Amino acid sequence: SFAEVDQIFGTENVRPGYDILKKRYEGGDKSSELLWRLAKFCHELACRTTDKGKKKELILEGWEYVLVLRSNESGGMTKPRA
Repeated sequence: SFAEVDQIFGTENVRPGYDILKKRYEGGDKSSELLWRLAKFCHELACRTTDKGKKKELILEGWEYVLVLRSNESGGMTKPRA
């Protein structure tokens, strides 16, 4: 269930939610429910950092989850240029 993670999103500290999702992803969960949440958390974390390098890293990481999701659904999408 993603109920715990969904409650964390939008709070002051979203990092624990990201960490929970990332652990599930690294454990082999590639479900659409997980992937879109990971992308959403990456975006949220990117919006909250002032470090340009970290912001870019999080945005690209989130985009990778979107690519996996789109690939699972439709067979492909192009990667953005850095």
